[in-house]
Amino acid sequence: MDALVLRVAPRHGRGAEFHRFAGEAVSVGRGFANDLIVADPWYGASQFRLRRVEGRILLDVLDATNPLLLNGRRCGGTGIALEPGAVLALGQTVVQVMLESTPVPPARTDSWAWWARLGRWRAVLAALLLALTAAAALYLDYLDTFEAPDWGELASGSLLLVLVITGWAGLWAVAGRVLRNQPQFSSQLFVSALVTLLTMVLTLGAGYVAYAIGFDRAVHALDWLLGALLSFALVYANLRLATSLRRPALGAASLVGLLVFLAYGFEWLGEEEFSPQPQTETLLRPPFAKLRAGLPPDAYAERLDELVAAAREG
Repeated sequence: MDALVLRVAPRHGRGAEFHRFAGEAVSVGRGFANDLIVADPWYGASQFRLRRVEGRILLDVLDATNPLLLNGRRCGGTGIALEPGAVLALGQTVVQVMLESTPVPPARTDSWAWWARLGRWRAVLAALLLALTAAAALYLDYLDTFEAPDWGELASGSLLLVLVITGWAGLWAVAGRVLRNQPQFSSQLFVSALVTLLTMVLTLGAGYVAYAIGFDRAVHALDWLLGALLSFALVYANLRLATSLRRPALGAASLVGLLVFLAYGFEWLGEEEFSPQPQTETLLRPPFAKLRAGLPPDAYAERLDELVAAAREG
């Protein structure tokens, strides 16, 4: 006869424990005489008993002070037949009843296994990536400088970015320490610096694309989309490392979606209905970035006069 396996977990969150019982009956409750002791104040001293009778699993509810839910429905009495996988919920505790022959899903591939194998080198890689991100920020600020560069001011901007990334990673590390007893600061710092670096690279690339094709609005929308996807990836990784959420992707999507909605809404509210300035890329790029040949000044002026005349006639 298969032994009973009871999965005990908090109703909200993870941290399940498994208990195997080879006997014909298993008593569950808060009292110390039970086979399975549940430290839940809503449980009675002897809450319920599970019995194996002729291959079946029977449930006897022994305490009706608080409602015991069987697969979401209130139950009571004795001799209630259970199927393997049945879930009993009471208070803050969920007990799932299974047999030792119950199949388990195949092992999942750990996408972070390579990172775990690095050991102490994780901190070194995170620090190097953070330094590379700071250097990239310094270089991009230098490219946007139109006067003699003030290296002190440029360096202070990069230092501020380093402090922001470190602070962000530190907050998630504190959350991981509180929620999972695993701060994983190096991992949080690595993913935060990586996403920041990718964001800078994509922003620079979007500027080159806008200059090359001269279609700023489409590139601006694409920049927003890529920024949202990178933000989702960052928050998802932060949640995976710091929390035990069952659906970190849903949490990340909700948070990033709200932030994007607010940011885009404020930008839209700040726009005027009519702008006398054309929406075009004004920053000159290297010659190789221009895909289309330009017009000589005379030809440009002639073409502009034709467009104005056509607009007046229309």
